[in-house]
Amino acid sequence: MTSLKRHIHLLFRYTHCIWLCAFVTTQMNAQSSTSIDSLPYDTQPTVLYQKIRTLENQDRQNVSPQDLITIDSALLLPDIPYRHRFFLLAGFLNREAALRAVPLEYRRTTRDMNAYDLAMIRIGDASRVRRLEQLLREAVVNDDFIYDIAPRLIYTRRPEVIDFFFQAILSDERNCFPADAHTNGQINCAYRLLEMIAPIIRDFPLQVGPSGDLEVEDYPRALDLVRMWIRENIDTYQIITETY
Repeated sequence: MTSLKRHIHLLFRYTHCIWLCAFVTTQMNAQSSTSIDSLPYDTQPTVLYQKIRTLENQDRQNVSPQDLITIDSALLLPDIPYRHRFFLLAGFLNREAALRAVPLEYRRTTRDMNAYDLAMIRIGDASRVRRLEQLLREAVVNDDFIYDIAPRLIYTRRPEVIDFFFQAILSDERNCFPADAHTNGQINCAYRLLEMIAPIIRDFPLQVGPSGDLEVEDYPRALDLVRMWIRENIDTYQIITETY
């Protein structure tokens, strides 16, 4: 496991307890008589998963008030399936009070802890954002980063992440291997980063198709176009936060 990946897994493990304040105590008392049966959804795992996927694919302004209340409640249930997905939904939907009310015991597993920290970064938790900045300073963009770390960072919609990606796109380093195993040598990782950031930057010069691939025919020319756009818009670009 790489150093960055290990740090992502253990991100801010020592800061969880500071949010257990009076508000949390109130919420924990309220949830003592609450169970998964109280959710307005069918809580069979397969049905619940489909509901989560539906919410993830909605623009934030289209999520109903009832769904927001349900997400808040789900975070405090002791036996909720897909708890990590509810954490990420709550971050996307800016449910800060609900996230801060989550008891420590509900975020002890690596998966739940990672999702919780990413959600808190997305809502702008200052201590976690500072830790993220430190991790980015240590990061090396290679295949492991592209496939394992970058998708999680994209979720946060943080300008620190996008700035880091932009610098990687401007770099000529070749740290990634071609998808074709028969092709020798290493390639620039920028093309894969372009696919990730294109859907979340307003007025980005490239688009991705339904498959998630860039809609371009000449990749070197497309990279040159994006590099020029980055240099011209590095201080004014806008991140799309209305999507998951």
